[in-house]
Amino acid sequence: MPTCQNCSTTWTMKETMKSSTVLGIRMTCPHCGAAQYVSKQTRKNFSFAVFLVILLNLLIPFGISPWYVFGSYLVLFPLLFYTYYKHMELSNEEEPLF
Repeated sequence: MPTCQNCSTTWTMKETMKSSTVLGIRMTCPHCGAAQYVSKQTRKNFSFAVFLVILLNLLIPFGISPWYVFGSYLVLFPLLFYTYYKHMELSNEEEPLF
């Protein structure tokens, strides 16, 4: 679970989901109110994982049924978001992705 870099408090899953649904990249710590940002490494890992899941579309021309691909999306996307929230790291300042 993410830990606030300002007050060192670990967020719960509910607090993490609530803070990350706000539009924009800035999240507010529910305990101390400090601005927190998702770390560069977490964003890279998540974007790479989403890219791999979307690559499943390339299996369709090779004879894999689109229904299997759709079914795998129904399983993989919730799993992907759960692991994203569980392994999210925070930083005090916004870091550029590249």
